[in-house]
Amino acid sequence: LVTEMQWESQFQQHPFEAKGRLFPEDQLNRYFELPEGKPDAIVAVCDTAEKGSDSVAMPIAYIYGDDVFIQDCVFNNSTPEHTKPECAMKLVKHNVGIGQFESNSAGEYYARDVENLMRQQGGKTSIRTKRNQAKKVTRIEVESDFILKHFYFLDKSRYKPNDEYGRMIQELCTFTRNGKVPHDDAPDAMAQLSEMIRTMSVGKVEVIRRPF
Repeated sequence: LVTEMQWESQFQQHPFEAKGRLFPEDQLNRYFELPEGKPDAIVAVCDTAEKGSDSVAMPIAYIYGDDVFIQDCVFNNSTPEHTKPECAMKLVKHNVGIGQFESNSAGEYYARDVENLMRQQGGKTSIRTKRNQAKKVTRIEVESDFILKHFYFLDKSRYKPNDEYGRMIQELCTFTRNGKVPHDDAPDAMAQLSEMIRTMSVGKVEVIRRPF
């Protein structure tokens, strides 16, 4: 049997360190179908590409209680002319309630253009921008525990290794603690999504029945 590391190193020409990986593939929660009933929220976070070889990474999450199901994504290193319409289309398709875009670099302009395209298609997503101050690797490491415990990813049978979802998973699973990887768009987008969801959860007010 060929291990995942051997496959990536020998056949795919993507060598990576097995040691220090924050998201080993065998530790990811998986699912076949979304739970029954309406989700509590549908949200998306978009990590816009800063360099030419970076990917636009926009995971789309269906939230049920404390569980976060990554139902779809944009993970594409094409030009903005291609990725902006794709982001807009996915926001409309999934009826996303809140879409948060990283506003570093040209992210604010990217978010504005996606919002305009989305509105033209009848989308109602609330678009927000957020500037990230924390170091990327630190943010990913801080959020890794919540992601491993509460995030659920599609079963392998539900996507192909070379489609956008498959490439997102591959990049997520090869990220290491030292951050010495060619690209970290997938883990960074997941960390931003985790941070956003945890902030939303803190804001919820529970009504507790008084015992008297």
